[in-house]
Amino acid sequence: MPSLRILTPAAPPPTAGTAPYSGHGLILFADDEPPIRALATSMLEQLGHTVITACDGLEAVAACRSRHYGLVLMDCQMPEMDGFEATRTIRADESAGRHTPIVALTANAMDGDRERCLAAGMDDYLAKPVTATALRAIV
Repeated sequence: MPSLRILTPAAPPPTAGTAPYSGHGLILFADDEPPIRALATSMLEQLGHTVITACDGLEAVAACRSRHYGLVLMDCQMPEMDGFEATRTIRADESAGRHTPIVALTANAMDGDRERCLAAGMDDYLAKPVTATALRAIV
């Protein structure tokens, strides 16, 4: 069973006094594998969340430009634009005082991944395969 690794952000989220994951609002789940998207969507919906999916980083960026999400779950390895570049783009688009929590999803839990995720602007890290227990803990 994969373990949940929480990353400590380099700086606190801009909205002081609020938890990074409030457990409400719309969730964007970005992953290029249809079975993973379907399974995670089902698990998140069973937890009471509304989920929008994206097939790659370009779709994730477009989705974040069109509406605000309470949480983004971002696969790191996707075609067209990977999760690292998508996160950097989302961060560049954020206005002052707004911070969308982004959690990295990766099957490659190796040394250096934590630092790479933080450098891209991600807040947390979740190893695949994603489980209902891990999703419940992160949202």
